[in-house]
Amino acid sequence: MDVQRAYVGATRLDDPVLPPMKGDLAGVLPTLFLTSTRDWFFGGTSLFHRAMMHAGNEPELVVFEAFNHGFWENPTLPESDEADRIAVSFFSKHLKARWPWTPNLSFRHQVLRSLRGNLIGGQLSMRSSSIDC
Repeated sequence: MDVQRAYVGATRLDDPVLPPMKGDLAGVLPTLFLTSTRDWFFGGTSLFHRAMMHAGNEPELVVFEAFNHGFWENPTLPESDEADRIAVSFFSKHLKARWPWTPNLSFRHQVLRSLRGNLIGGQLSMRSSSIDC
């Protein structure tokens, strides 16, 4: 079986749900893109970031040097902490009016670590390369 077909199932390959760049990006919520120069999805992330900008959205692109995809999952890397701090800053900026308190950075850092896979709450999104986190 074709690997691509196994992944997408019956979804048409030109459906915007698969390559979101082909959909209507107007009004997409603020989005954070974290990637690295050795990330397999670096090119797609860069293109998607630009498409979001051209659609008038508020994307932020942060590129780390010489790491593979998902490098921030390695807690021994100082850059992992930096990526978390960038994400905390992004969410603090965009959720400021929605958070009833302002916890200290270490608390927010722990929250990001524990909830990394569940950060899309209908108010904004965080994208790891071209894959929702």
